[in-house]
Amino acid sequence: MLKQTGEKKKRKSKSLYLIVLRSYILFIVVGIVLLLNFYKMASELAYQSYNPPELSEFVDKLAKTAESDYGKLPVRKYMGRKGYVEILDADGKSIYVSDKSKSRNYTHDMLALIPDIQLGTSYYIDKIYNEDGQIGYYLVKYATLEDDESSVMQPAGIAILDNERNVVYSTGISLEKKRLTKDEIAFLVNYGADFLLLQKMQFTDKNGTVRYCIAHVDYQTWYNGGQQGVKIMFTFFASAAAILFALTSFFTLLIMKHVTSPLKVIKEAMNRMKSPDASEHISSYEGPLEFEEIIKSFNDMSERLAKSEKHRIQMEEERRDMLMDISHDLRTPITVIEGYARAVNDGVVKSDDAKKYLSTIVTKAEMLSELINQFYEFSRIEHPQYELKMEKGDLCEYLREYLAEKYEELDLLGFELITDIPDEVIMASFDRMQLKRVFENIISNTIRHNSEGIQIYAGVKTDGFSCIIQLGDNGIGIPESMRDRIFEPFVVGEKARTSGKGSGLGMAIAKRIVEAHGGTITLGGSEEEMWHTMYEIVIPVEL
Repeated sequence: MLKQTGEKKKRKSKSLYLIVLRSYILFIVVGIVLLLNFYKMASELAYQSYNPPELSEFVDKLAKTAESDYGKLPVRKYMGRKGYVEILDADGKSIYVSDKSKSRNYTHDMLALIPDIQLGTSYYIDKIYNEDGQIGYYLVKYATLEDDESSVMQPAGIAILDNERNVVYSTGISLEKKRLTKDEIAFLVNYGADFLLLQKMQFTDKNGTVRYCIAHVDYQTWYNGGQQGVKIMFTFFASAAAILFALTSFFTLLIMKHVTSPLKVIKEAMNRMKSPDASEHISSYEGPLEFEEIIKSFNDMSERLAKSEKHRIQMEEERRDMLMDISHDLRTPITVIEGYARAVNDGVVKSDDAKKYLSTIVTKAEMLSELINQFYEFSRIEHPQYELKMEKGDLCEYLREYLAEKYEELDLLGFELITDIPDEVIMASFDRMQLKRVFENIISNTIRHNSEGIQIYAGVKTDGFSCIIQLGDNGIGIPESMRDRIFEPFVVGEKARTSGKGSGLGMAIAKRIVEAHGGTITLGGSEEEMWHTMYEIVIPVEL
């Protein structure tokens, strides 16, 4: 009984509402923390998507690639959607261009003015004017200056050119000649006009030849991708937070509306189901007030529910094991039949071996047919509407007739038959075909699991009310681990399972047939007795 002590009476139990509310608040806090962490991760991913891969990695791949394989390089991955790459020889002549429409040659001065990937340099050119108009150009070189904390682009050189493109002054910029061509000036003026970042890097190819890699990088690809990634991730997590909040609010309202009321209904239903002599057996319980009331009505039926659940689990396990065993027993011969038939069909079997293969197929097909017959017979016997065709007859004479039919087969297989059947008449009602199946299953098991030379025993006796039929042998016996389960479906020894011999249904079928006769079948015998295995079938007799 539930104890109603003074201490418990003073204790104020929390209602289900407060418990759910506390869980709700905790759920919200945890959800916010998770969302913040996810958003941080999303921001980092978006930032990473904004930063392009290192061009030096591309040049390293380039140095290891043969000239004939330049077209296989992942240009778009490193240069962006609109970017392209040029490969030049030491004199600036084009060897390969990923975009065929962009092919051109470069002078040494043009190469010198292209920013170097490793050195972090860039150039800027503009025109110089006075009151009379343009009088020349000025060219500025920028270089990256780094310290322990940051890196800054600063002017590192300057060159002054007149209107004829002659270099009149230069410091910090190395030019091979004192006068630039129109193409070189045009190159500097149009630098970056296609919104592609121009960079170069010198490398040595597989043959030891000096080459230049001119990279035209479309940084807009990563900029747009990064911005779009941030927007998408932000929208996703913002929506997730809103949905999480809405679902949590709905969950709380649903709990309040649909849990407390059904619990009261369940309590009333359980009270109506209680038997008059039922008693509570949970000695103590602390929890929500609603559940304390339910426990008082639940205790009397808990034991029955536990037994019912245990039975259900057992039945479920038996059903699952049965399906697994059926699958295994059918798959073994089918696999052999399929493999051998495919080998014969594909012509990989020699003509001399074809007959042996076909013989194996026939044997496995017969085994498969027998397995299916066993499965059918088992399911038929298990059916609620299954009925025996009962006939009155002499059990002693019936067993003698069966053994007479079986004697020649046993003798050919090398088994000795010993009988102890009285001459008296023992009348009983039985199904001749099904009882024969019981005898056949027992003796077939003996033949299947034993070698020649053993003795098989068959005897009959009566106690006046029942006929006791004994079938046994002095063979290898049945392992102790299997004896308690020998009459359960699909119980076979490991060797029988792996060899595909035996479905494990024979003794289960025998048990159900005997029980359908109103009798019993048990397993006896041991290594210490004369008969190591002894089945005893008890069938009611006609009085």
